[in-house]
Amino acid sequence: MVEAHAQVGGHMLATMEVPRAATSNYGDLDVTHESGPLANVRVLVEKPCADVASVGVTGLSFQGERFDCGSIQGFVQATTAYAPIRPELRDDYAHFLVARRAPLELVA
Repeated sequence: MVEAHAQVGGHMLATMEVPRAATSNYGDLDVTHESGPLANVRVLVEKPCADVASVGVTGLSFQGERFDCGSIQGFVQATTAYAPIRPELRDDYAHFLVARRAPLELVA
């Protein structure tokens, strides 16, 4: 995404295809032009429906791991995945986990 931003500038959104049944969980994009993984975004429709269009946004269809940070589970997963590898977060996150150490029980 950083490379795509350097190429085209402006605002960027990460995009991915989802099953139609799952589209109500996300904002919907109306794109006008696609060039490889890049697309010009004409309208971004949020939940609930917005009446304002987003201007000058490019969507990037990406490959890789995605976390739904709009859900509690996704936010925790993203934090757990990235805090240990971010130098500015690693030590504080490790101390936090050690201080709150508690056994976890899996519910089947």
